[in-house]
Amino acid sequence: MPANPELPGNREGTAPLMDRARQCVFLVSNDRETGGIWTYALRQKGVSVMLTSSFAEAMAKWVQYPCDLVLIDVCGPDLDGIELARRLRAEVVGPILLLTPNREESHLLEASRAGVDECIVKSAP
Repeated sequence: MPANPELPGNREGTAPLMDRARQCVFLVSNDRETGGIWTYALRQKGVSVMLTSSFAEAMAKWVQYPCDLVLIDVCGPDLDGIELARRLRAEVVGPILLLTPNREESHLLEASRAGVDECIVKSAP
């Protein structure tokens, strides 16, 4: 049963598909192209996606649109994925995944302590 097909968040100007009968991923990506690729790929697999692009937007939308899984793919000085995970962990029951280019043990340990369930190390551009 559709929760609300008119949810905001799709950067192409159309409403994202949010159907609570399907699995839902709460995606935080501050890169427009990467966020679009993740959204497209997940929707092709039948997964609903709530896409956000900033720390403040993620915190505000999580309360309105909680999902089954959180996927954080952020980089840059204006958005710290570990801090976002730490803040969301108080509200999120499901898993939090963090994509990061940093493979240092101290970074991965800090993410784990912040409540990240799994770090996926990606290659840096």
